[in-house]
Amino acid sequence: MKQAPSASRGFTLIEILMVIAIIGILATIAVPMYRDYQLRAKAVRLATEVKAAAQAFRTFKLENDTYPADTAPGVTPPGASSFIGTFFSTTPSIGGQWDWENNQSGVTAGISVSGHSLTGEELLKVDKLIDNNNLGTGDFRQRGGGYLYVIED
Repeated sequence: MKQAPSASRGFTLIEILMVIAIIGILATIAVPMYRDYQLRAKAVRLATEVKAAAQAFRTFKLENDTYPADTAPGVTPPGASSFIGTFFSTTPSIGGQWDWENNQSGVTAGISVSGHSLTGEELLKVDKLIDNNNLGTGDFRQRGGGYLYVIED
């Protein structure tokens, strides 16, 4: 007995439109979350970088009874290369340039970044992760043209 050929059935226009709508909704949810994850990853990396550098400068002070002299952005402070390595020649995770602050910006010692690529809102998210969610106070502060991680007030 011969079987009737089965009719091939394609997708209807309504089904295709429903799939496109679902993909659009998922993309609308996923893209902002992805951006937040990227920013959080940068913030975690930045926190790790400045805390490691801060510890190196604290060790420098313990061995030398003082912090190294202030330098221009991107320049390793004199005598600090054995403690900090090539840190100042690297680019911070948020872009810009590292800068050692000794008796500058109202603090005894700190590490700053100038010329970074984050907006004020993004910096606030970084501050929330590192410090007290206030860019005006705490160990992570906003300053002209960048931010400052305070090692010693």
